Amino acid sequence: MTIESVRRFFEEHAPDIQIIELEESTATVQLAAQAHQVAPGQIAKTLSLRTGDRVVLVVACGDSRLDNKKLRRILGGRPKMLATDEVAALTGHPVGGVCPFGLDQPLPVYCDIRLRNYDIVMPAAGSHNSTVRITPARLAELTGGRWVDICQDATDTQPRTRAGLGTEPEPGTDRDPDNTSTAIARMLAGSLQVLAFPSASHVYNPLIYMWAAHREYLQRYGSASGRILLVGMNPGPWGMAQTGVPFGEVAMARDWLKIEKPLGSPLPAQHEKYPIAGFACHRSEGSGDRFWGWARQRFDSPGLFFQNIFVWNYCPLLFLRNNRNLVPEQLHKAEREPLFGICDAALDAVIHAIKPRAVVGIGRFAHARAQAITGDNVPTAYLLHPSPANPAANRGWADMADRTLAPWL
Repeated sequence: MTIESVRRFFEEHAPDIQIIELEESTATVQLAAQAHQVAPGQIAKTLSLRTGDRVVLVVACGDSRLDNKKLRRILGGRPKMLATDEVAALTGHPVGGVCPFGLDQPLPVYCDIRLRNYDIVMPAAGSHNSTVRITPARLAELTGGRWVDICQDATDTQPRTRAGLGTEPEPGTDRDPDNTSTAIARMLAGSLQVLAFPSASHVYNPLIYMWAAHREYLQRYGSASGRILLVGMNPGPWGMAQTGVPFGEVAMARDWLKIEKPLGSPLPAQHEKYPIAGFACHRSEGSGDRFWGWARQRFDSPGLFFQNIFVWNYCPLLFLRNNRNLVPEQLHKAEREPLFGICDAALDAVIHAIKPRAVVGIGRFAHARAQAITGDNVPTAYLLHPSPANPAANRGWADMADRTLAPWL
């Protein structure tokens, strides 16, 4: 299916519409807007939602956010985003290329009225790097789309948050343009805000309140291609949750990586045992200290390290429950599936953008997600997590890291 089914759809129903394919990825709104030199709102994103036993597609402007109250009223229940494998199975299109054309099976399509603000919109066309130019009226006509008011109003200045996630970092507030990795992270941060996690008492998203530091990390180190991609699981309470840097032990991030930014806002509701202090935090993250300590000893300088390696955390959220860290796979299934769908799509976009020579999952969970996303397209490997709580990691973890990465260094 994918792009070929979309091509057949237009050949049959609208032969005047041609699919546009680019070399670079357009899997996120920011990437597509930059590649086609249009406003983010002109990119028509297609969201796959489930309400009860019913699956629907919502087509909206790329810079619009769904309004949960409107969704419940229009769809007749509380919607959930589909997991990555469900999206592909039900639409025939991969995450990053989902569109309402050439579907694997008929699905109801809802078009948000804000699409009508543009003469031409650009939805995906079944792949990570394809699109079409189409009028909003014709998009609705060809898909049988129903026009609805389903997104937040532009005048709504009070951000709606779920589980303390805050809002997507605002584009245009930084002087230098986002590189591809930064654009993906920006969309990841915003996409997660619609999710709720009843399993956790507290949820921290450092991509919101430590966005400045995270962006500095990505802008400085996230552009080069052909490196080893190391994939971590999710933040630790004294590492990335404080600094916004993967495995971001405070001293290592500040003194070796030379990244230090003030806390931003809004801050989530905080657990008294795990306060957010940013770079003023005096606690040390054991995993981060071991990881970046190995990097410093092995490569001497951050420049040399990042010439060979890039580090991306699969999930940017820290979950807390019963006074302890809750790992993503311990969430209830109904919470995991939409979370994994969003994080899978972001990791897939990063892999597509930076074209790593290998993807190495740090820990079993990260390795499993990396394997599921890459398939046989990119070599993958497993590296033991450096946590001091893991007895095996306390017996020569640096040597294990060297041996695991040796085939690609």
